[in-house]
Amino acid sequence: MIRALQPGDDVLYPEFHSHVSGSDRRLRFFSAAPLSERQIFRLTRYDPREAVVRAAVGIDCGELYGVGRLHRIQGRQGEFAVMVRSDLKGQGLGGLLLRQVIERAPSIGVTEVVGLVLPENTGMRALAEELGFAIAPDPEESGLLRASLDLEPPDHRRAA
Repeated sequence: MIRALQPGDDVLYPEFHSHVSGSDRRLRFFSAAPLSERQIFRLTRYDPREAVVRAAVGIDCGELYGVGRLHRIQGRQGEFAVMVRSDLKGQGLGGLLLRQVIERAPSIGVTEVVGLVLPENTGMRALAEELGFAIAPDPEESGLLRASLDLEPPDHRRAA
């Protein structure tokens, strides 16, 4: 089942992260270190006017399988992130979560979706390209790639 992430879902994170390898944590958080209780608290508390966060949860077991998020960062720009349990990767769950947050981007005023990606994160790069993101070196963060997707039709964009 895909639903909004809820504050009470913080209790699901320890089990969720026990199924995420250090390598996969590094690809998502740029650090292999386990998340602290404070970080988990912050991930599960967000303003729905500024963020769209979707959770994939097992219907029968209630376990957290993955999370996709989009947070407005400035103006009409929002930053995305996706994480799926390592044992469930490659089954389309990350793509489903990312598509859902992109579809809901206009509800928080986002018309450009961006994300920072490590060059070695071939899975995220392939998914982003499949969804139409442009990928280029990030001009501000050396060694990182920037994936960007403009959601506004060309005829609605403001002239620079």
